[in-house]
Amino acid sequence: MAVARGRKWQRDIDEGRFKNIRELAAAVGQDKSVIASIMRLRLLSPAIVHRIVTGNIPRSLTLANLKNAIPDIWTEQEERWIGGDAMSWGEG
Repeated sequence: MAVARGRKWQRDIDEGRFKNIRELAAAVGQDKSVIASIMRLRLLSPAIVHRIVTGNIPRSLTLANLKNAIPDIWTEQEERWIGGDAMSWGEG
Protein backbone atom coordinates (compact mmCIF):
# COMPACT_ATOMS: atom_id res chain seq x y z
CA MET A 1 0.00 0.00 0.00
CA ALA A 2 1.46 3.32 -1.08
CA VAL A 3 0.32 5.25 2.01
CA ALA A 4 2.09 2.83 4.37
CA ARG A 5 5.19 2.83 2.20
CA GLY A 6 5.31 6.64 2.23
CA ARG A 7 5.04 6.71 6.02
CA LYS A 8 7.74 4.05 6.37
CA TRP A 9 10.10 5.92 4.08
CA GLN A 10 9.58 9.14 6.01
CA ARG A 11 10.26 7.28 9.26
CA ASP A 12 13.45 5.82 7.72
CA ILE A 13 14.67 9.34 6.97
CA ASP A 14 13.52 10.75 10.32
CA GLU A 15 15.32 7.98 12.21
CA GLY A 16 18.53 8.45 10.22
CA ARG A 17 18.55 5.24 8.20
CA PHE A 18 18.84 7.47 5.13
CA LYS A 19 20.02 11.08 4.95
CA ASN A 20 17.51 12.20 2.36
CA ILE A 21 15.20 11.18 -0.46
CA ARG A 22 18.09 10.85 -2.89
CA GLU A 23 19.85 8.30 -0.68
CA LEU A 24 16.60 6.42 -0.04
CA ALA A 25 15.81 6.33 -3.75
CA ALA A 26 19.20 4.82 -4.53
CA ALA A 27 18.74 2.18 -1.81
CA VAL A 28 15.31 1.06 -3.02
CA GLY A 29 16.08 1.41 -6.73
CA GLN A 30 13.47 4.06 -7.50
CA ASP A 31 13.66 7.52 -9.00
CA LYS A 32 13.63 10.22 -6.33
CA SER A 33 10.54 11.83 -7.89
CA VAL A 34 8.63 8.57 -7.41
CA ILE A 35 9.79 8.38 -3.79
CA ALA A 36 8.78 12.00 -3.16
CA SER A 37 5.31 11.55 -4.66
CA ILE A 38 4.64 8.45 -2.56
CA MET A 39 6.01 10.11 0.58
CA ARG A 40 3.51 12.97 0.11
CA LEU A 41 0.75 10.47 0.81
CA ARG A 42 1.74 10.56 4.49
CA LEU A 43 0.05 13.98 4.59
CA LEU A 44 -3.42 12.57 3.97
CA SER A 45 -6.13 13.12 6.55
CA PRO A 46 -6.98 10.26 8.90
CA ALA A 47 -10.46 10.04 7.33
CA ILE A 48 -8.98 9.49 3.88
CA VAL A 49 -6.44 6.95 5.15
CA HIS A 50 -9.27 5.08 6.88
CA ARG A 51 -11.28 4.99 3.66
CA ILE A 52 -8.26 3.59 1.81
CA VAL A 53 -7.49 0.95 4.44
CA THR A 54 -11.09 -0.24 4.65
CA GLY A 55 -11.51 -0.30 0.88
CA ASN A 56 -14.29 2.29 0.98
CA ILE A 57 -12.65 4.36 -1.73
CA PRO A 58 -14.66 6.80 -3.83
CA ARG A 59 -13.91 6.92 -7.55
CA SER A 60 -12.47 10.42 -7.14
CA LEU A 61 -9.74 9.04 -4.87
CA THR A 62 -7.12 7.51 -7.15
CA LEU A 63 -3.38 7.19 -6.79
CA ALA A 64 -3.02 9.32 -9.91
CA ASN A 65 -5.08 12.10 -8.30
CA LEU A 66 -3.11 11.82 -5.08
CA LYS A 67 0.19 12.22 -6.91
CA ASN A 68 -0.86 15.80 -7.71
CA ALA A 69 -0.76 18.54 -5.13
CA ILE A 70 -2.27 17.48 -1.83
CA PRO A 71 -3.88 20.32 0.15
CA ASP A 72 -2.29 20.92 3.54
CA ILE A 73 -5.67 21.29 5.24
CA TRP A 74 -7.38 17.99 5.90
CA THR A 75 -10.90 19.34 5.39
CA GLU A 76 -9.88 20.52 1.92
CA GLN A 77 -8.56 17.05 1.11
CA GLU A 78 -11.75 15.44 2.34
CA GLU A 79 -13.91 17.86 0.39
CA ARG A 80 -11.93 17.14 -2.78
CA TRP A 81 -11.70 13.35 -2.55
CA ILE A 82 -14.44 12.08 -0.27
CA GLY A 83 -16.96 14.88 -0.52
CA GLY A 84 -16.26 16.19 2.97
CA ASP A 85 -17.83 13.03 4.39
CA ALA A 86 -15.20 12.73 7.12
CA MET A 87 -17.71 12.38 9.93
CA SER A 88 -19.10 9.09 8.62
CA TRP A 89 -15.80 7.30 8.05
CA GLY A 90 -16.03 5.33 11.27
CA GLU A 91 -19.66 4.36 10.93
CA GLY A 92 -19.47 1.62 8.38
